[in-house]
Amino acid sequence: MAIARKPKSAAATPAPEKPADVVKVKAEAPVVAAAPQAVAPVLEKAAAVAKDYATDLQAMMKENAEKAMAEAKTAQERLRLAAEQGLEQTRAAYEKIKSAAEETTASLETSYAATTRGITEFNQKAFSVIKAQAEANFEHVKAVMSAKSMPEVIDLQTTHLKKSFEVANEQLKELASTVQKVATDAGEPIKAAFGKRFAA
Repeated sequence: MAIARKPKSAAATPAPEKPADVVKVKAEAPVVAAAPQAVAPVLEKAAAVAKDYATDLQAMMKENAEKAMAEAKTAQERLRLAAEQGLEQTRAAYEKIKSAAEETTASLETSYAATTRGITEFNQKAFSVIKAQAEANFEHVKAVMSAKSMPEVIDLQTTHLKKSFEVANEQLKELASTVQKVATDAGEPIKAAFGKRFAA
């Protein structure tokens, strides 16, 4: 169902009034027209401040970059110097090791030569001892074979054993002395080399 509406009358609608802000805008129109002139010095000052700030910022960035480059160059120089010093120390250590190895080799060669001479001397003395004992035993056997009685054989045997014991004792002392001399002569170059190394 439709409801009928009454038409509004024209007398009931009030006429629009002029708002106060429109009047104000018109009254301030010369101010708005003058605003660009008033804003221009502020904008110029702001631009100058921004330009100064940008210049200062650029100078500060350049200075920081130069400092960073200088520090990098200094660090690089320190690293190069440290590497050179390390290389020099390594060379010096190598030379010391090489020198020590050469000295040790020379001392071992000298020791080997002394040992060889000592062994030759010992062998000669041992051969002399064996030869002397063989000759003494041969002479003893000849004497026993030519003995005419048993008491003479016993006397020859006793004398031979006593003399053999004394000679063997002397020969053992001589051989021991030779062994000791060989050991001392062989060890002296090595001892001197190590003493020199540890004293340095």
